[in-house]
This record gives sequence, structure tokens and C-alpha cells, in this order.
Amino acid sequence: LTQVGIIELSHMEESFLHFVWKFQKFNSIDLRTTDGNPVSIFDVGQHNHDAGPDFHNARVKIDNLEWNGHIEIHIRSSDWRHHKHGNDQAYDNVVLHVVWENDENTFRKDGTVIPTVELKNRVNPNLLENHLKFISGHQDIACQEQLHTIPRLTWINQLDRMLALRLEQKAERIIAIAEETNNNWEEVAYRVLARSFGFSLNSDAFERMSESLPLKLIAKHADQPLQVEALLFGQSGFLENPLDEYGEKLKSEFDFLQKKYQLNFTLHRTHWKFGKTRPSNFPTVRIAQLAAILTKNPALFSTIRQARSSADIKEMLNSQVSKYWQSHFDFGKALKKGHNQLGNASLEVLVINAVAPTIAAFALQTDQPELMERATTFLEQIPAESNRYTLKWKAAGKAPKSAFDSQAMITLYKDYCVRKKCLQCAVGTTLFNK
Repeated sequence: LTQVGIIELSHMEESFLHFVWKFQKFNSIDLRTTDGNPVSIFDVGQHNHDAGPDFHNARVKIDNLEWNGHIEIHIRSSDWRHHKHGNDQAYDNVVLHVVWENDENTFRKDGTVIPTVELKNRVNPNLLENHLKFISGHQDIACQEQLHTIPRLTWINQLDRMLALRLEQKAERIIAIAEETNNNWEEVAYRVLARSFGFSLNSDAFERMSESLPLKLIAKHADQPLQVEALLFGQSGFLENPLDEYGEKLKSEFDFLQKKYQLNFTLHRTHWKFGKTRPSNFPTVRIAQLAAILTKNPALFSTIRQARSSADIKEMLNSQVSKYWQSHFDFGKALKKGHNQLGNASLEVLVINAVAPTIAAFALQTDQPELMERATTFLEQIPAESNRYTLKWKAAGKAPKSAFDSQAMITLYKDYCVRKKCLQCAVGTTLFNK
């Protein structure tokens, strides 16, 4: 290889060759295997993104024989041996090995040679140059200077894919909680909502608290707001050393309930973070807000399922905290002003991070596409988030219009742009196909 060829080969990714094969971006005139047999391609096969050969059920003609089987793609043919495909039964039905450079023969498990096609002299150099430019560029969004040339429908379709992926990713974790709780979706909704009340800073602590305190116990006392607060603050470790009369009152209630239900807890005040945040986001305030919601909505998931709009959800979550917390931000610490109600922005964050993903998870587990559509509708009805990811897209000329857009753009940036998976993105493939 020339020095240029060595540099190209060292930076090339198999995803580029997948793209070249899938869209037939190579000169197929007089295509032959490395041992000289003519090759005709009737069907490139279905692109496989899971384990196993790269393209399934392809149809090709080699010499005078037509073959139906799999296609495996590598940068060098020796990668077949390095990846130990020859000892893997899943690769026995590979009928053609497509490589950039053929540096050695490849063999199936039974010792037969696999026909190989080499592409390095059949691909337009400009295509390879564009690929190398994309993956080696220093811009966060490699295509940002060309985004304005992308058809609107292509962009919309990519965002649709990314939102579906984001909801599926969040749903995986939620479905795992459902399996832990024997598909008790009331408990699931409660745990997911509780974690979201941590607003990143205290998410783990809220999760631990909810795992140690089942919703069914809270629901039993929903008609007694003081007892609901006692359970939540007690399990959170805030009542070990009461700082005022109200704290003493909650501790008295909690001591009784703890013995009654044989509750064990491992959280202490030191597990909660107060620093670098405003009093309105203190965990004590958030616990009081969660207590108010659970008092108002003991059948949490049922209430969520009945909602038809994000406005319905926000109305459900917009519960007034108890009198004490209307004037305090911590035990023994009074507010100068304000009522500690959840602000509209916080309500919207809860819909985005808790409600919509829970509905999506339930929709996937129970095969109810209409509920998945409702989850996406909730996001469409909420203004776009403003964070470091959406600001990058805004700078690239693609400002999100709703939470639907912003959630999709977060996944597009984190899972595709950062990883330079341009050739698995509709935007990237559109640019490469120009």
C-alpha cells in the first residue's frame, strides 16, 4: 500500500463498507472474486445490526451458480480469522466475503474457501475522502455545515427514529422494574416518578427511598397526608434528629409506622445533596412535593393512563404541598417567600423523564401502539428543552420546537454524532448519496 492507502485503511470503519455494499456504491462492471470468478448481485440482503453476518439472505451468482445466503464484510480479509468466524457456526452460511483489501484467503468451519470480492479499486476516491473527512473531523456534528441541504422529510424521519430509540432505551430500564415487581405498574410508575424527582442531583437517593417503601403502604395512608410525609421523610433518613416541632411530629408518626410495617432503611441525611442548588430544589422540598402528589393520586399509574394530554398530566402532578412546606425549605428553616409548588418547567421535566417513558414501556410490554402514540403526543405538547445538546443543534441551524424534537436530538447527538455513526443515519446517508 502507498502511504496514503495506509492512512486510509487505518481510519476506515466497517460501517463505510456496509454503506458501500448496501447502496452498491462501487463499480460492479466485470465484478469478480479474488480468484477470477465472475460475480452478479441480485439482492444485497438485509442489513443485520445484531450478532452474526452483516447482511442476511442475500442472492448472488458466482461463476455459473446462484447462491442464497449471508454476506460478511471486513476491512481486511484477515479480520475473518482475527474475529474467529471460521469456528463460529453462525457464519457457515456466508456465501460471499466482501473486503476492502484481500490479504489472505478465508475458510469456513469445514475448511472450504469462501469466495471474496475486493473493493479497494472499485470505489470512487471522493466517496472515501468524504467518509474520512466525516469521521476524522473535529466538529461535534460532522454534517452541521451541510444540514441545511437535507430535505425536510429526511430530517423529520430521522427524528422520528431517534425518539423511538430514546423511548425504547428508557423503556428497557422501566420494563426491568416491572419484572422485579411482578408487573405491578402502580409500583413501577411510583419508582420512576420518584427517581425523576431527584432532578439528576438526587436521583439515586430517591430511587433507593422508593425501593424501600412500597407504594401500597403509602396508598393505605393517602387520606392522612401527615402519615404519608412521615413515611417518605422517615425512609429518607431525615427524621433521625428532628430539628423542630414539625419534625418531632413526623418522627412520632414514623416510629409507629416503621414498627407496624417492619420497615428497614439505609438512607441518612448525608446521602442527600443540598450543595450547588437553590432551596426550591432541596431534596426536602422535593420529598414534600412527591408526598402531595401521592396523597392526591394513590392509584398513580391508573391516573396517568387516563390522561389524554400533557395538560392533564401536569394538572395531576400540580399538587399543593402541606402547610408546613409552604413556608419551609428544610426542617427548622423558613422561607422568606414562596409556596414551594412545582413550577411549570419542573412539571414538564417530570412528564418528559417519568410519565412519557412509563407509558411507552407499558405500551411496548403490552403491545399497545396507541399508548406509544400517546406518549409521543405528550412530548409534542411540551416546549423543547434547553441544554448543552439542544444548544449544539440550535447552533447548527436545527433548533428543536418541542420536547419530541429535543429528546430525539439528544439521542441523535449522543448515539450517532459523537460516535461518528454517520452512515447509519438517514442524514449521513443522504449526504453520501448525493
